[in-house]
Amino acid sequence: MKRWLIYIGLVVLLGGCSPAARYKIARVIFDGVPSPSSGKMEGKAKSPTGKNQEKPGVPSPKPSSPIFYTHYPYAEGSCDNCHNSQASNQLLAKGNKLCLTCHNDVLTGAKVVHPPAEADCLICHEPHRSKNANLLKQPVEALCFSCHDKKDMEEKHGQIILCTNCHNPHQSKEEYLLKE
Repeated sequence: MKRWLIYIGLVVLLGGCSPAARYKIARVIFDGVPSPSSGKMEGKAKSPTGKNQEKPGVPSPKPSSPIFYTHYPYAEGSCDNCHNSQASNQLLAKGNKLCLTCHNDVLTGAKVVHPPAEADCLICHEPHRSKNANLLKQPVEALCFSCHDKKDMEEKHGQIILCTNCHNPHQSKEEYLLKE
C-alpha cells in the first residue's frame, strides 16, 4: 500500500513540475531519461539488423521483440512536434490538421478525398507506432473492410488482392480514388 502512495505522489509531483524539474526527478528514478533541452531520446531507432535508421516509419530498437513501425518524431523523442510539452501534453492541433502540418502533400491536388482522410488520420493510423507498415491500425484489407463490405467489393471487383493496388487510400484526381 505504501508503495502505491509513493507512486501516486511521484505522478502528482512530476505532473505539476516544469520540464526541467521533471527531468531532474525522473533521471534519479529512471535510466535514459531524455533531457528536455535536447528534445530527443538517447540513441537512434534501429532496424532489426541493428543499423541506424533516419526515415519515418522505422522499426523500433528492440529486434528481439515484435517489430513495430515507429513514427519518426516519436522514435526520436521529439514529442513537442505534436504535443504541448510545457504543460498538459495535449495535441497542438485537432483532427488531421496536426498531421497535415508535416504530411501536407497527402491531400494536395485532390479531386476526390476519402472521407476518413479528410476527417481524422487517426481513424486508420496509429500516432506513435504500429505492427503494420505506414502506422496502420490494421493490415490494409482488414482496415478497408472495417467500413466497406467485403462481399459487395468482391462482387464488383472479383477476388481482391490488395485494395491499394488500384486505389489511393487518401485522395485522387480520379473517381473512386483510383490511382492514375
